[in-house]
Amino acid sequence: MTISNEQFEEAYTNATPAQKYLCSGAGNELMDVAKKHNLTEPTLYKRFALLVGDVVLGFHKTEDLPILLQKEFTFSKETIDALFKDILTFMNPLYDPAWQPPTASATSSDIDSLITETESAIATLPTIRTMNQTEPVYSSTQAAILREGGEVGAGSALPKTQPSEAPTWDSAR
Repeated sequence: MTISNEQFEEAYTNATPAQKYLCSGAGNELMDVAKKHNLTEPTLYKRFALLVGDVVLGFHKTEDLPILLQKEFTFSKETIDALFKDILTFMNPLYDPAWQPPTASATSSDIDSLITETESAIATLPTIRTMNQTEPVYSSTQAAILREGGEVGAGSALPKTQPSEAPTWDSAR
């Protein structure tokens, strides 16, 4: 059975809070089930999530899920049974009339206080020097090299000191 986007949107609009929560992935719970059964490759996960979402919204009966999984993924019977068991655990909120969606765990003020706390902790870290403070810091700009080396003649970029002998191919070794 192919379900159109319009059918899905209508079913989602009329869904219970538990159905909406489960269709949103229930945090990372659906991904955890997928990881456990090696369904993390994006196209496999999409097919898996859509199939579970269709069952959650009532397009398919829960008891038909093992047959649907077998058609969709061609797993062994043992794998299908284990996957079905994990999906039923995932879908527990559907069968608990007292279930309520979890509330947001972090508010804006909680996040602001965490940021402030982290920034103050970072400020207390000591500064780390990666070189001896008594060594001069060298710059590689041409102007800095000319200033340090001085000028031999007007406009000359040669250093003040000259080598005692001219370099040769053998002297470079």
